[in-house]
Amino acid sequence: MRTCVTLSAGNIAHYHYAALALQEAGLLQLYLCTLSGYEVDSWWGRILPRNQRRRLRGKQLPSLDRNLIQTVPTPYILTQTLRRVGLIDAAKTNFLFSAWYDRSSQKYIEPTGIFHFVAGLGLQTSKALKKQGTLTICDVRAEHVDIQEEILANEYDYLGLNYQSQPSALRERLLEECHTSDFMILPSRYVQETYAAKAIPSTKMFVVPYGVDVSRFKGVNAPDLVLESNGQNLFRIIFVGNVIPLKGLHYLLDAFQKLAVRNSELLIVGSIDPAYKAVLDRGFSQTNVRFLGRIPQIDLWRYYKQSSVFVLPSLSDSFGLVVVEAMAAGLPVIVSDHTGAKEMVSESESGFVVPVRNALALQERLQWLYDHPVECKLMGQKAIQVANDLTWSRYGERLLSVYDQLWTQ
Repeated sequence: MRTCVTLSAGNIAHYHYAALALQEAGLLQLYLCTLSGYEVDSWWGRILPRNQRRRLRGKQLPSLDRNLIQTVPTPYILTQTLRRVGLIDAAKTNFLFSAWYDRSSQKYIEPTGIFHFVAGLGLQTSKALKKQGTLTICDVRAEHVDIQEEILANEYDYLGLNYQSQPSALRERLLEECHTSDFMILPSRYVQETYAAKAIPSTKMFVVPYGVDVSRFKGVNAPDLVLESNGQNLFRIIFVGNVIPLKGLHYLLDAFQKLAVRNSELLIVGSIDPAYKAVLDRGFSQTNVRFLGRIPQIDLWRYYKQSSVFVLPSLSDSFGLVVVEAMAAGLPVIVSDHTGAKEMVSESESGFVVPVRNALALQERLQWLYDHPVECKLMGQKAIQVANDLTWSRYGERLLSVYDQLWTQ
């Protein structure tokens, strides 16, 4: 029998679409998040800098019933402020936000049929609700914490960087959520495999790949953004994501430096870890490499539309939403075999999957795309077809299908 659902998502705005799917099915009891996007119209939203207002507005999903939304902004705003002024590091920020948000959200949640929460944000709330007969679902956004820790420790050592592991309390929190929740939802089979390797039973896990708002990436051109190209037709490679060791950008830079390609450029979009940037600056020539910093999500399509190929060389990535966005914009993609998005890439049709940590493989695929411009365009057209089946609407349908399976058990 169907029952009401409370969804708790923290600061991950794409769960607005999960809330919308539940709302349209008449199942949403309450949706908790840090910011809904409508805060842009509040007094404090109106005094934000223009770029921050654009980011906040990009979170809006007008179809969502505001009466079903409860925002819990304080834990996020204050912990991010503490991080930005240097009082706490990123790892402590994540732990403090997780515990604070969990505690703050409890007062808004009444007994419900299902409590669906994003990993890290619902341990105490889910344990309290389970005692009242609520079914709990942990929505996992990353690979198993111990596997990620091992990958990061090895790579930081390789790069000569000091690696600071996640606080043990956060690790224990994530593991306890996995073991105590009734079920888990994961974004890819890649992530599922990391949990299966740690003895989480397959019967407990359901894979629901994320989606993309294809309408945001279908612009024919970019009239109010023209990337300088000296009048030449550039072979432009684009990377989008946090510029951190986990994303494997150093392997892409290595491949780009060795390309036998004229009129080429590498765009790097995302917030930069200063320690990692120092490594990149020491090890790689910056000729034809442009670090653009963070770009509001609603503006990304303009950069995709003026690029030739998208590359995500992550050492480990649970899904890679940016990959599907690039595909929706008509770009062939190259991803490592340690990304969940590899499951969306048809080899040699919409892109390529290369071995992780392999600059030579990246170089060879990029060279092939440069040497075969017609095939490169055709692969981009195929990528659009793939993205069209990965809409947020399809994500909602798949999510509801999981709920149906749970209710019939």
